[in-house]
Amino acid sequence: MKRHRLIPILVFLPLLVFATIGCQKEEKQLIGTWYCTQNNGSYTITNLLSLNNNDTFTWITSYSTPNTSKDETITGTYLFDSNNSKIYFTSVTDNSTFSYIISIIDEKLILSEYQNESEDSVLIFKKN
Repeated sequence: MKRHRLIPILVFLPLLVFATIGCQKEEKQLIGTWYCTQNNGSYTITNLLSLNNNDTFTWITSYSTPNTSKDETITGTYLFDSNNSKIYFTSVTDNSTFSYIISIIDEKLILSEYQNESEDSVLIFKKN
């Protein structure tokens, strides 16, 4: 009778191990520097996002026109929620929090921002 109690544990344990390894692999794919460039005719926006092992980030956004250039830098911590496919950024630069729906497809990091039930913006990053 005691063997029958052990069988569900032996079946469940390998599934738990594989699920944990899969989540860790996805999270490790995030680590590194990502870039995204958008050209809107008269100006170019370049985003450089660095995600570190210690859950910190640096996000540099550069705006450039033929005559001017401006950079904005945000630093802080991030939390990757693999269950809901979201990433949360907490900025120490301006004490704000923002989140994106996140996907990693074919070496591309896709961040989708939704507000008021409509798609607001989508950023597609490539690994630097």
